[in-house]
Amino acid sequence: MNDIVHRSFVPAITSQDVQAASRAIQVEWGNDRNRSLNLLKTKLAMVVQKKYCLPVSHGTAAITVALAALNLDSGDEVIVPNLTWVACAAPIVQLGLKPVFVNVDNTLCLDPSELGAVLTKKTKAILAVDLAGSLPNWPDILSIAKNNSISIIEDAAESIGGSYNHEPAGSFGDVSILSFSPTKLVTGGQGGAICTNDDYLYERFQSLFHHGINTAKTGKYYWSDEIGYNFQITNFQAALINSQLNRLDKIIEVKKEFYDYYSHFFESSKYLEFYKFQKSIESNYWIYVIIPKKKFAVPKEIVIKEALKYGLELRPFFYLLSDMPVYESYYHKTNAYNEYISRFGICLPYGFDLSERKISEIYKIIDLVYENLNHV
Repeated sequence: MNDIVHRSFVPAITSQDVQAASRAIQVEWGNDRNRSLNLLKTKLAMVVQKKYCLPVSHGTAAITVALAALNLDSGDEVIVPNLTWVACAAPIVQLGLKPVFVNVDNTLCLDPSELGAVLTKKTKAILAVDLAGSLPNWPDILSIAKNNSISIIEDAAESIGGSYNHEPAGSFGDVSILSFSPTKLVTGGQGGAICTNDDYLYERFQSLFHHGINTAKTGKYYWSDEIGYNFQITNFQAALINSQLNRLDKIIEVKKEFYDYYSHFFESSKYLEFYKFQKSIESNYWIYVIIPKKKFAVPKEIVIKEALKYGLELRPFFYLLSDMPVYESYYHKTNAYNEYISRFGICLPYGFDLSERKISEIYKIIDLVYENLNHV
């Protein structure tokens, strides 16, 4: 097997980013320990147009705190896409709630036309995921939620900097969450954030993410007023994230350039199609997704294994949550579109080390891989 030449993700870390983190490590202690964290709160609030943003240790922590802050009862239902990253479902179950899986539509996001069939008296929240740099049909989702007094959590982990009808990703939910894990457009190595306009919810976030400590309420620092979590983020992670946010538009511009290079080649592919965003969506181009034409469909695991022989690292598109033994008992009624994308979808290398030449090489390898697998 060849050495890996083309890897899936390389973040956009510059010397300026390293210097920003280094300065925070050196001087942001004591009275200055929250300087970069406070700046990050302000920057994120501007990006997603929310009143409050609270940085936390990772995106999963953000979902956990968001759900916990809603004060739901055991067995209450949370609607979530079946085709998404598992971290969207795990906190629901861990908090004693019940996930209700629905399909995605051609936005790759939650299909609002399915909501009517699954709503019950126990439905208390919808966790809508902006998947793969796309966004759902927000007007329909928001209308249904409002008419049924249901809270909306927007998982904007993969869409920061994108928009729907010129409204920014992260601005739609009663609560919105962000992620800064290593594969995201903006990374702190890890990290996340919870955002809202609601004063009460923001107070709940501040208590829950830090051991249930609420000094404003109790006047005591080492006093836990409730059972909370330890989901704090470091100041130097915040500094690293801040530095990248300063050039978020440029980061997206580079990703768009890579998207266009890939699309130029795949437009004429005999074997494959690529995911095209809806006109209402201005994507942040977080990832590039290819799907084989049905005549040439090969399970994604086989394609990934074959590509490694040529030094190409691919990633599978998300699995259906309901296919996993730990989630198969929860409601789902999967359609053919969701099953096909999950079984055959592939994510291409999309790091910041790409170039037109490298993308051309990647395309040639993928074309050869599918040719080999379809002529066995």
